[in-house]
Amino acid sequence: EKQRTNFPRFYFIGDEDLLEIIGGNDLQKLQMHVKKMFSGIASLAIDADGLTVKGMASSEGEIVNFQHPINTKSARIDVWLTELIHQMRYSLATLTIEAYNHLQEMTNQTSMDMARYLKWIDDYPGQVIILAGQIYWSSSVGYALSKGRPLSEEVRKIESILRILADYVLEDLAPILRKKCEQMITELVYQRDVVRGLIKNGVSSPTDFEWLSEMRFYLDDT
Repeated sequence: EKQRTNFPRFYFIGDEDLLEIIGGNDLQKLQMHVKKMFSGIASLAIDADGLTVKGMASSEGEIVNFQHPINTKSARIDVWLTELIHQMRYSLATLTIEAYNHLQEMTNQTSMDMARYLKWIDDYPGQVIILAGQIYWSSSVGYALSKGRPLSEEVRKIESILRILADYVLEDLAPILRKKCEQMITELVYQRDVVRGLIKNGVSSPTDFEWLSEMRFYLDDT
């Protein structure tokens, strides 16, 4: 119970399995129970030394490398597992900020480099590109409304990306890349339809209820 108090996710594991894990602090034994403790994570990416956790992997094979790998040799298991949670959050947050900044750079150009955009999708995890895209859309539409710019330009940008992605998914793509492109298409169609609705209803202010009632995402620099 003390171990579970120190690391509450141990409550998802039975007594015998927990004793096996804490008895040897063995990463390979822990691997069998990762999915029970962390939803959406299939396994941990372990370095060749067998002691360093360098990232996490999904069941589809997508890997997110930690910003700071975790050495498990000299720490109690509950201590380094707590650090593992911190690294999961910190690494995803860092990647999201990086992906958003790259997306903003691309869209600030006169015409978007679509080859660069497709590489951007390939370079980052699916969760990250979806969130970065949502943040960009929220800020871009909000900025257009605050400056009195026509929202038709936002629709044009979204539709130009949709056309490229619609053709791209017809090619022979790796399964993970195809899934990310399909997720982006779904998200972009939603964004396009929302903006079309704003235009249809004559929304012209970022404080209009119809815009405020939409799910929006913003980057907190603090």
